Amino acid sequence: MKEIDARGLACPAPVLMTKAAIENEKADVLKIIVDSKASKENVSLFLESRQFDISVEEKEGNFHITGKGRGISPAGNSKKKPEPERKDSDCDSH
Repeated sequence: MKEIDARGLACPAPVLMTKAAIENEKADVLKIIVDSKASKENVSLFLESRQFDISVEEKEGNFHITGKGRGISPAGNSKKKPEPERKDSDCDSH
């Protein structure tokens, strides 16, 4: 599991860090920690746009977002087909 601590970072940095982990490191399971609702929403929407199942847990004022690529087997091996490139807005204002 790739863990990203994006606390204290303004949008779009948490989304860009998440995107880099998926594209450059081929991470299929990620945990992203953010400290603002806007970052939580934007990272969650980004992960969903990349076909990840997400769960969010709030702990001590921080949001712990877990994203799991669809098609991950219990052993952690990816069965996911590559997604076509999309032009997503990395940071929508809410």
